[in-house]
Amino acid sequence: MTPQKILFQSLFSLLIPSLLGLLSSFLLNTFSVVQTKDFLWGLCFFLITGIILNIIYTLRRHHKEFTQLLFVCTVLRLLAALIFIFALSFVEGKDFFNFALHFIVYFIYFIIFEIRFILLLLKNKSLKPGTYEK
Repeated sequence: MTPQKILFQSLFSLLIPSLLGLLSSFLLNTFSVVQTKDFLWGLCFFLITGIILNIIYTLRRHHKEFTQLLFVCTVLRLLAALIFIFALSFVEGKDFFNFALHFIVYFIYFIIFEIRFILLLLKNKSLKPGTYEK
């Protein structure tokens, strides 16, 4: 897989869940009682962590310990999400439950597309660095 294709897939794995998250928040805020004005905080959290993780995954995809790195990054992302949601529970106050529901929706979207990106990297991991699948 060429570096350009990897970059495209990386951007795709961040853009699509971001758009789905925005759409979901719009629908939740418009047509349900699960409304929060601070939904962008959760979206920004997942975009930033997604960019960082995609860079790490792309740079380290040919290392022997890649699967261990995937596990560590997944655990760290989950831990960071728990810390983030815990910190915002003090800021949000009574609106916290609604924010948490939006956050869970984002988490699901971003995890689905992150797994898709990781599977793509794992599929092409067997190729030696510098060689590309057509």
